[in-house]
Amino acid sequence: MKKGLILFIVIGFILVGCKSETNNGISTESNRSNVESAQGTNPLDSSITGEFELYNGKTLKVAVIGTSPQIREEQVVFNEISFEELTKGEMVNYDAVFVMKERLNQASNSQYADIYLNSDIPVFFISANSHLPFTLKDTEYSQSWEWTPGNMFATGVIKDSDNGSLKELGVGLYNDEKTNEHIKATYSLVFKQIEEISL
Repeated sequence: MKKGLILFIVIGFILVGCKSETNNGISTESNRSNVESAQGTNPLDSSITGEFELYNGKTLKVAVIGTSPQIREEQVVFNEISFEELTKGEMVNYDAVFVMKERLNQASNSQYADIYLNSDIPVFFISANSHLPFTLKDTEYSQSWEWTPGNMFATGVIKDSDNGSLKELGVGLYNDEKTNEHIKATYSLVFKQIEEISL
């Protein structure tokens, strides 16, 4: 009798183990399928399509302080300008301003803070994790403000036309990985933000 009971329990465990393994295989496949379909809708996911989504909107004209970035879009035109041109208020013909990494130290000079705070077009600080060293007069840019994983790669500001307050903008890097492909994809998302603001 005891041998029969032990045999019955062992067979039960084997059957339950087989059934559990089969269910896990099905649920794993089902989950994998759901993850893949969700990833297909993410504009920064290249695992399904092989490349990131491009900005396909209207033509944008962007003033750049520093060296113009490498991008994939043809309908975005860069014009390199100086801080002097920025202070003269000649931004009317542009959709946005990019301040590139090599100019961030100078951009944090307090004399420019009011320009950023009162800008009617977005001003993006590329490779800075915050707009604070540029919009607060008593704060200077240093290495502690440089981009690090987990932070925005392109952080920006614009004066809200409705109430005059400062509106923060920004886009991070895909998976917090600083590769050429991810940087270009980030610019594509910045261009989408610029277009949405200008509508």
